[in-house]
Amino acid sequence: MRSLLSVDPGLTGTGWALWLGDKMPNRIGVIKTGKGEWWERAQQIADQLVALCDPRTRVVAEFTEYHAAATSNMGWRTGDLQRLTFLCGVIAGRVYPRTFIPITTSGWKGQLPKDVAAKRVEKIIGAHHCHRLGLPEIKRRSDTHAWDAVGIGLWALDRFN
Repeated sequence: MRSLLSVDPGLTGTGWALWLGDKMPNRIGVIKTGKGEWWERAQQIADQLVALCDPRTRVVAEFTEYHAAATSNMGWRTGDLQRLTFLCGVIAGRVYPRTFIPITTSGWKGQLPKDVAAKRVEKIIGAHHCHRLGLPEIKRRSDTHAWDAVGIGLWALDRFN
């Protein structure tokens, strides 16, 4: 199997999981950028992700989707969704010519809440491996980027069901 990099993009924290086999990720992390314009941070994130790849790495990243809900409307009005879409596009462009596969949130985890998705990840790969990888405790809802990156990888490997 060629390597897989699964990504949960975010301008305040981008989770990633690098898979060198199909059983479990070899490494995980969260990229946090410093100060700067949002478009500069997007490029910094993409550069750090490219550094994790070899020429044959497949990259699977969550791609934001628009829902007609009050919170999504606010995200659209404030520009947050456009910036997140831009980040995903920058990642896709920077990893080229590697395979890049965008997947919507509902596409990989359906309507599962973040904590339920994290518990499913833990059940699939085991609590011991979650701890070894350094995944934060599930109850810390602000630290879900790495959990989601692992879930996206499991989805890409057809194991998140």
